[in-house]
Amino acid sequence: MVPDSPSLCASPQAISRLYVRVTVFAQILARSVRIPPTRGVPGSASRDRQRIVVRRGHTAPVKKILYVDLDNTLVDFQSGIDRLSAADFAEYDGHYDDAPGIFALMDPLPGAIDSYAELSGLFDTYILSTAPWDNPSAWTDKLNWVRHHIGADEGTPAYKRLILSHRKHLNAGDYIIDDRTKNGVSEFQGVHIHFGQPGFETWEQVVQHMRPLA
Repeated sequence: MVPDSPSLCASPQAISRLYVRVTVFAQILARSVRIPPTRGVPGSASRDRQRIVVRRGHTAPVKKILYVDLDNTLVDFQSGIDRLSAADFAEYDGHYDDAPGIFALMDPLPGAIDSYAELSGLFDTYILSTAPWDNPSAWTDKLNWVRHHIGADEGTPAYKRLILSHRKHLNAGDYIIDDRTKNGVSEFQGVHIHFGQPGFETWEQVVQHMRPLA
């Protein structure tokens, strides 16, 4: 007589639990997987790393992430100061960004709008700006500025792509175009294109630099 051997058949409950685990694992694999960007400088090997998306067995390259600042990058801040009333000009001397409504008065910098439109076709592009904490109108005015100058409708380059933050480094990405290093830009885990500095004084220079990086 052959002794009883351990059962090789799992219970229905165990099979059900195993099926759920396998299904969840398969769903995770099917989701997009990105190779995270590495910090580097233009021209470095990290710049040329290709990000890949994996979906159901197919691979395809995806656009690198680019953030673009507003004030003194896309926007001519001085143009808003020049349009302040005499009373506001005197009251907010030294901190004009706190003047109510000032951001609604500003013009785009030369070439900014066309350049942003081109870059939005080359990169996964977002506007990343900071609104003054003590000027509530700035938060609305910046949105309205983007809607007026770049587009308010779905399909326009900045549609639902405006981010207002005092901690810009919390946004993961490959490149940021900004005229300053404040508000987290110095800690950004990507490449900072320092707008207004030598080599990046104009939007024509910036776009020429960015095209081969896409």
